Amino acid sequence: MAAIIRPMRIGDLPQVVRLVESTEGLAFKKWETFLVLTRTLLRNWGLAQVAVLNGEVVGSVFIAEGLMVMVHHLVVAPQARGQNLATKMVQAGLRRVYRKKWASRRVYVTTLPSNIGAQIFWSKFGFTHQALGYLVLFTLDLGEQEWLSQQ
Repeated sequence: MAAIIRPMRIGDLPQVVRLVESTEGLAFKKWETFLVLTRTLLRNWGLAQVAVLNGEVVGSVFIAEGLMVMVHHLVVAPQARGQNLATKMVQAGLRRVYRKKWASRRVYVTTLPSNIGAQIFWSKFGFTHQALGYLVLFTLDLGEQEWLSQQ
């Protein structure tokens, strides 16, 4: 059975937090509690996405919109990797941002310099990057992405 990609719900957060906390190489801070992630989800309703397989959250991504769009905490459980879930979740969330005509068109992602897998992923997605010492900053202009208008 294939995983379903859908907008994250409040009820998904306990599973999402466990998944994020158990993922190596992710810059998850102790202050990013259930409450902080709940507020992020509520302020950006419909943008965060999850991958669900047999009732279990096996992937998640948070997308926060304001003056800029930030993508963070993209994770896929080890047993669900290789199914293109990360790409599908990011595309689903960024399409929702793109459809908001007033939304920011510049998207930002940061990774740790040691997270080579993330750097390869975001580069393949069309993001450009710049090393900032302790972080690598990736940027993407939504106005230049043809895949956004595809389904």
